[in-house]
Amino acid sequence: MCKGGGFTSSRVDVQPNETNCFCVGAGTVTAAACTDMCSRATGMPGAPFTSGAGVMSSNACQCP
Repeated sequence: MCKGGGFTSSRVDVQPNETNCFCVGAGTVTAAACTDMCSRATGMPGAPFTSGAGVMSSNACQCP
């Protein structure tokens, strides 16, 4: 999802009730790409969000 959105790398943060994927570099996480990734991983849609100061577009995805 991150490389397809133009980012250079990513990191994953697994929590008890959710998994967050943070993309590094310049790019945009679209709702379609986030939902596709989460649907394949968890069977549920995901939600893109913006993480970090000064970030102007969605650069992360949260899967339930």
